[in-house]
Amino acid sequence: MLTALRLVVALNHVDARLVSAAEAEHALTGGSRLHSVDDPDDLLPGTGGSLRLALGRVAHQPLGQGWILALPAPGRPGPLRGPKEVTRALVANRSSVVLHTRTGLLWEPCETDADGTLAVRWRLRAANRPATAPLPHEAAQALGRTIGEATTTLEALGLTAGALAERAGTVRLGGAYPATSQVLLDRALVLLGHIEAALEAAPEVLHSHGVLTREQVLRRLEAACLDAIEAAASWPTHLMQ
Repeated sequence: MLTALRLVVALNHVDARLVSAAEAEHALTGGSRLHSVDDPDDLLPGTGGSLRLALGRVAHQPLGQGWILALPAPGRPGPLRGPKEVTRALVANRSSVVLHTRTGLLWEPCETDADGTLAVRWRLRAANRPATAPLPHEAAQALGRTIGEATTTLEALGLTAGALAERAGTVRLGGAYPATSQVLLDRALVLLGHIEAALEAAPEVLHSHGVLTREQVLRRLEAACLDAIEAAASWPTHLMQ
């Protein structure tokens, strides 16, 4: 997820004309990780597997096209709108991907091991134009409501969410985004880490109703967190004006 987050942030900074392709590449790789582009259908012609050339093609697109983050999960396709076989595969694998808002050009990160060095191969796919992510303030309100409802439900049953994550990573959104989106992103990532830890841990009750209720509550919270992360990353300031 964090790899896809870094890409959508870099692409939206390029789209806003705040950074060059070379600067976006450095932000993604940090000068250390190996990145390549797998484009079997020649969706970005002439890039030859080079991340910088692919970002350069993006930089020459019309201003304000925009890129969106998709975090599909079983029962939740998020912004994905087909083709059906692409959506089905991404949902089944819980693949975090980045899509162009107008054309549906999709970037899927795949981590590989190149001679003992961790690398990222970006697979480009053709997808349908994605749905629009909720605006950050809408996602923040929905997340707050879901947290309140979950707390009430669990407390009524004498349950807790469970284990807490040891730590959660985040991504700096930077100057292309409003500061409130960074706050939303950080909050949702921290909460998502706690939810994932709780889902993996054994609940403290054994009766089937309590176990089922707890999981349903956590899954609703998870979906709200994914909505919030997508919203925070998919709405740079220049696309909200």
